[in-house]
Formats: sequence, C-alpha cells, structure tokens
Amino acid sequence: METLRAFAVHLGDHVWWFLTNVVLVRQPMLELLPKSARRWIREHPITRRVSKWKPRSWMIYLFAVSGIVIASFLAFQDVYDALQAETANRAKAEGERDEARRQFAALSPSEQQKMIERLQSSNEQLAQYLKDTQSQLGELKRQIAATAEPWKLTSDQKRELAKILDEEVDRFPIAVKCLIASTQSQTYTQDLTEFLMAHGWRAQPNCFNGLRPDIAGLYLALPRNAEDFGAMPANAPRLFSIFSRAGIKLKVGTDDSLNMGETAVVIGNAPGHL
Repeated sequence: METLRAFAVHLGDHVWWFLTNVVLVRQPMLELLPKSARRWIREHPITRRVSKWKPRSWMIYLFAVSGIVIASFLAFQDVYDALQAETANRAKAEGERDEARRQFAALSPSEQQKMIERLQSSNEQLAQYLKDTQSQLGELKRQIAATAEPWKLTSDQKRELAKILDEEVDRFPIAVKCLIASTQSQTYTQDLTEFLMAHGWRAQPNCFNGLRPDIAGLYLALPRNAEDFGAMPANAPRLFSIFSRAGIKLKVGTDDSLNMGETAVVIGNAPGHL
C-alpha cells in the first residue's frame, strides 16, 4: 500500500508530461499531412473504426495516452530509485551496526563497562540538550503568539478606568509618549488616548520624542530632579492614582525632555517582547 501511495505521488510529479502533450497537439500534426496521406490513414482498417472521429480528436487521444504511459514509467522509475536508495541505506546502517557489535565484543569487560558509561553519559547530555531546546522553542512560541495579539487595555481595566475618569471633575490634559519603532507601543497608545478622549479627557500622544527604544512597560515620567527641588508636577500624584485604581501599573521614571511641572505617561514595548 505504501508503494502504491508513493507511486501516485510521483505520478502527480510527472503530470506535466500529459499536459504538455495535450498542448502540443492544439494544431494537430495529421492536418499538416498531404491529402493523399490523410486519405490513406482514414481508409486503413485500424483507423476506419474511428473514422467518425475528427483528426484532432483521435490525435489528442493518441498523444494523451502516450503521455500517461510515459508519466507512469517515470513515476515507476522514481519509486524504484527510492526503494534502491532505501535498501542501500538500510544495508549501510546494518553494516555499521554489525561492525560496532564486533568491536564491542572484542573489548575486555572493563573496557565494555567504560564504553557503556560513556554512551549513557552522552545520552543524558543529549536528553538534557533536547529538553533545553524544547523549552526554548516553547518560549519562542509563547512570545510569537503574544506578539501576534495587539497590546491594549483589558476589558476589566477599561471598565474600572471609565468609572474613575467619569467621576473626576478637574480634568487636565494627559501627555502620552510612545515609541516610533514599536507597533505594540503605538497600538496601546492609540487604544488609551481614544479611550481617554471618549470620556471627555484631552490626550496628547507623541511618538517623536527621542525615547530609548529598549523601554518596556508603562511609566509615569517626571522631570529630572523634580523631587530634589520640591517641584513635583501637580497632576502627577492624581495621574498615578487614577491608573493604579484602574489596575494599570505605572513605574516612575524621569524624562530629560520634560520641563518643571510637566508629566507624561510613557508607553514602551509590550513587556517581554523586546
């Protein structure tokens, strides 16, 4: 059954031969012959039985059958070559196995024990290597799957944030900075700013700001030395509280481009996707 399946696969590889023959006889060769030759062919006992066929029809049939025969032969040859190669590989593997057995039998018991220990050690190393490789592949798959999903506010965060934003009376503009080279950062920025504006807040997104491209996560950016000079931006504590109560964790950092009294929400790369 496996051989027949392989034959069918190889036959499909040579279907081009059949199609080529059909294309080549679009202008039938028989019609190019002299009238006397065509008359002799039609009156021949063999062709008289198909005299009702037009020359184009039976010539196409002839070439198509020839193409099928040739394609079948080529497919059979491919299967035969594959079986020959498999037989040769099996014979080589069996020969190497028998040679290894012969060499092992020629060793002393102590040498045999040392060889067994070396093989066991190699197997353990290979098993550990395979385990580590599978772990790395699993982590890569997880990162790829997570990257494929856009980074946005969760439904729970939006629900809680909507309540808090609607309750606030003194609504101040919120500057939002993102990374120009990160689609995850821009997606989150768009989702957040649209949500803020939908609840009556002014959002000022800016992705052209010179931020480091390796920033990850969400930050509340303050001017450098703001705490030392006692010039904490007035809206910084409120902004931090609003996001914290909505379940959105903000780290606190500094931004040299901010002036005293200014603050901003910085959106970096999605966590774990640098």
